[in-house]
Amino acid sequence: MHLFETLRTSVRSLLSNKTRSALTMLGVVIGTAAVIAMVALGTGANRTVQRFITGVGSNLLIIHPKAVSVGGARQQAGSGATLTLEDAEALEREAFALRGVTPDIYGYARLVYGNRNWSALTMGTGAAAFDIRSWRIAEGRFFIDEEAKGGAKVAVLGDTVARNLFDGENPLERIVRIRNVPMRVIGVLAPKGQTPWGQDQDDVVYVPFSTAQRRLFRRGASNSIHRITAAALNDGAVPEAERETTAILRQRRGLAAGEPEDFPGPNQPGQARCGT
Repeated sequence: MHLFETLRTSVRSLLSNKTRSALTMLGVVIGTAAVIAMVALGTGANRTVQRFITGVGSNLLIIHPKAVSVGGARQQAGSGATLTLEDAEALEREAFALRGVTPDIYGYARLVYGNRNWSALTMGTGAAAFDIRSWRIAEGRFFIDEEAKGGAKVAVLGDTVARNLFDGENPLERIVRIRNVPMRVIGVLAPKGQTPWGQDQDDVVYVPFSTAQRRLFRRGASNSIHRITAAALNDGAVPEAERETTAILRQRRGLAAGEPEDFPGPNQPGQARCGT
């Protein structure tokens, strides 16, 4: 009886204050929807980041030259001490917890095919890069170690570059000019999509390291590189790979115990200290 009276009184109160009741209900609906939306966005962002890390490899290590401060202003990464091709070769030779190491140099370049052209990030790298990053090929093949070290004029295109430069035409075995150097297209990578911060991972072209060094970027006798990319044997070997990498680079630079390093510690994608 008391329950019935309570319900009747509540209904009567709601009906006598229709506007207030409607606004209260609207507030509850909006509040609930906002909470659900925020949870969904957070979950979606987390899944996107996890997919990105999984895609590039959870055992991937990237070493950049360390930036320096001049007059209190932090300079661009790489403005201090440099990494060299010999550093990468030493890691490949001496770091037993790594299963692959490659030097990287890069810059933007214009690609020309027929009457079409496209500007893209051009990456000079080793043949091991494709295995290190677990990249998949959509058409053709990757370049091999002999091509990477021998200055072969071949290129592997990202999906965005292939679509914009060839407009549906099969790019394999076509000749594109990169900085006026004729390069034969031997492969197209499977689409990787955007990074969590909106960068198109497919708007890039990969060429053999020695080709980029000698022909595209004309670095002459300089063996300085932009970064070293490596992969640990497995996820469990990452800490040991970091220790080995740091120790080898410190030894090559003759750094005494306690002396600060002139390069950032090896870092993994997804960590705050990771560079591009």
